Amino acid sequence: FSSYIAIIMQIFIGFFIASVISINELCNKYIVIIVFFAAVSLVFFAVGTIYPSIATRFPVIIGDASVDYYNAGIYVFMQPKGYGTFQLTTRNSGICWEPGCYQCFLNIALLLLLEEKKKGIATNFTLKFAILVITVFTTFSTTGILILGLILVSYIKTWRGKSRLASIFVPIIGAVLTVYVFASTSSGQRIIQKIVSEIQNSGTDGQNFFNRISLGHIKYLFEGGFWFFGMSFSRLLTFGIEGLWNSIIHSILCLGIPFTLIQMFGYWKGCKVLVSRKVLLFIILLMCASTETLYWRVFFNTIAAYGWIYAVQNRKELSL
Repeated sequence: FSSYIAIIMQIFIGFFIASVISINELCNKYIVIIVFFAAVSLVFFAVGTIYPSIATRFPVIIGDASVDYYNAGIYVFMQPKGYGTFQLTTRNSGICWEPGCYQCFLNIALLLLLEEKKKGIATNFTLKFAILVITVFTTFSTTGILILGLILVSYIKTWRGKSRLASIFVPIIGAVLTVYVFASTSSGQRIIQKIVSEIQNSGTDGQNFFNRISLGHIKYLFEGGFWFFGMSFSRLLTFGIEGLWNSIIHSILCLGIPFTLIQMFGYWKGCKVLVSRKVLLFIILLMCASTETLYWRVFFNTIAAYGWIYAVQNRKELSL
């Protein structure tokens, strides 16, 4: 029952946030908060790379899978299990449980920042832009790098603008990152190698990108019948599946097709009122939810809630 209660609470929290905070205010505050955590994570990530044992000064949380977590409050150090000596992962997870999750919030903040720049209301744009782009790279997330590429290509005229500073600054960032990527060989975490291996071979965590999005698990929708309205979280456990990284498929299997599609439609409506490039944001939300357990998280629910609330307001205005 805890899973159902959690989802219901997250839906209500999303609607509460959307009802008391305007979209422009939310976007501005979200960018400021994420840029702050991104800057903090870069500092901790650098310190952890140079002096890994600093993590032992913080409380440890023993992980169920392949890593243990050292909680510094505003940053989480990740220690891979199975090594003879103490070392940290070469990926930046920020305040999240996994770098792939962290990149979702970073990339959405970057997109919203570019929207503000497009409207002419962005402040300290170059600094915020640089912090977010660099932090996404330090997550070494395959999905994150792909999403970052989509955003930068889609908004190339926005972030380049007519500023000579931007034209000079961005290539410098690219050069520094390129050197970092090819110079960093620890744990085989080169970005290019990681992306290629996850798409073609077994990936760095024992499974490739396509296994991670769990498309093969859709077969359980037809196990013992057609679970159009979902089979429940408990029944899914009987198939030996404790959780899926693809939270969209997880939602379809446990909560049903109608409930999942209603949420997805809410995403679409929210994207339409949040940004001008609604299709891009919608694709990003689906990509994030397909690789991380984010489909029913509060921030994602808040985006959907804005869509529903503004749709109702527009209907009332039209009726008047």
